[in-house]
Amino acid sequence: MECSLVTQKALVEVYGRIPPLPIARTDWRKVKLAVAGQVFGRTFNDDEALDDFIEDQEHYDKSNQINRYLVEATGIGPNLFTVTSMSYPEMDFGVDTTMLDFDKAHYRQIEEDIAKEERREPRPYRESLYKVWTRTRIDGELVYGFVSAAGPCLWDVLEAVLFDWIDANMEPYLKSGGTQEALAADIERQMESPEPHEKLRDDTYAAGSRLINTMLTDEGFDRIFTDDDPWVSRKVENDGHETREEIVFSNARAMEMARFGSFHADIAALPDGTASFDSRVASVVEEFRSRLKELADAIKVSGDG
Repeated sequence: MECSLVTQKALVEVYGRIPPLPIARTDWRKVKLAVAGQVFGRTFNDDEALDDFIEDQEHYDKSNQINRYLVEATGIGPNLFTVTSMSYPEMDFGVDTTMLDFDKAHYRQIEEDIAKEERREPRPYRESLYKVWTRTRIDGELVYGFVSAAGPCLWDVLEAVLFDWIDANMEPYLKSGGTQEALAADIERQMESPEPHEKLRDDTYAAGSRLINTMLTDEGFDRIFTDDDPWVSRKVENDGHETREEIVFSNARAMEMARFGSFHADIAALPDGTASFDSRVASVVEEFRSRLKELADAIKVSGDG
């Protein structure tokens, strides 16, 4: 895709020429400053100046204007697919890079760091793709996205269910005020001498977290999609400020079929697994709620005794 005049001017400002695209990730920030300067007709000498300019009541509109041009310099393929997650593996990206390549590199990088700290051998790869931030431009519209694999999604879903269940079924923490000092004092008191209902909340959350780990890691609920044929779930919404897409791949085989250079064409070619995915997640959530209630009842009886 040919760059707009705005992006061309920004690139020339930074490099003195139009460099091969996409630009290196290490150059994103300085190109963003140059793009913002072209868009808004002013100079931004550093990150702080740009951040101060963006962070006002029009920050959505300003960020979207900048990012719409920035993806021309960072994106791959006709839709300018760009991975913007801060947690980024050290690897070269090209049109044939797949989401599986990305996930494996990301997993390996993190796992090697953890293994070194824990003085053990790195564990074999397992799907870990979750909420990877992306930007694309589809039919001229800037689209932000989250890309995940189905298995890793379950942990976050169950965590959210756990928090909601506790809020709906248990007394809230006591709060003495809204100042930072009062909040710090509340946290310290809750840690050192919690009220009985606060301790019940804490114990239930801890037990619920262990239950999530048991269901996903020990019982293998996070692997219920592993043997599926490749499919994808894609949901798109606009909140009045920006358009977002949430993409979920069934498993590693589906991720292997989505290349950066043809990302949206590739996912469009995969079967739509949205209904099945939602149904199976709902089934796991239902079982989790049932087992969580049993745990909470047991904790309450133990506390009363």
